Amino acid sequence: MNSSLFSLKIKIVFRNKTCYPIKKTEKYAMRLLYVREMKMKYKYIVIITFLIPLCIILGCQNNNQTLKQSNPVVDESFQLNENANPIEDAKIAIENNDLRFVGLRGYVPIVPGVPDYHKIYSDKFGVKLVIGTSDFLTPEVVRINKLAHKYALEYNKLILKQIQNKDPNKALQ
Repeated sequence: MNSSLFSLKIKIVFRNKTCYPIKKTEKYAMRLLYVREMKMKYKYIVIITFLIPLCIILGCQNNNQTLKQSNPVVDESFQLNENANPIEDAKIAIENNDLRFVGLRGYVPIVPGVPDYHKIYSDKFGVKLVIGTSDFLTPEVVRINKLAHKYALEYNKLILKQIQNKDPNKALQ
């Protein structure tokens, strides 16, 4: 009998295709194709699995740190008491040539009574943020925010008037 007539062919089914490998190298090549296809299939899943948490971690860093880096004239150490007099405090600040405004903390500092603070005045004059204010509202924070807002309106009105009286053209540059 002829041995070639009775040779046993190994049947391999790969992705609904029938293959008859002749050599070991073909089996290895098919295995590589399978691994490559699996890599392509799961590449996006792996990227999403690592990329989204990384973006969340980097995006949720301390907002105040970013604020200080972008605006070096932000001071977060302004303590406000309930008996504070904004008119007297503004006069003392003007005498000391401290023309920073008073603001409330939040995602972006709120500076009551100063229109376009972030566009016009923030780089040159800065802001003192009242400790205890926030845009995350609790009953205590709401009370402090109301007190600080009322104080800041009066204080900032006098500081703004002083800046505009000093040199109106330079104040708007």
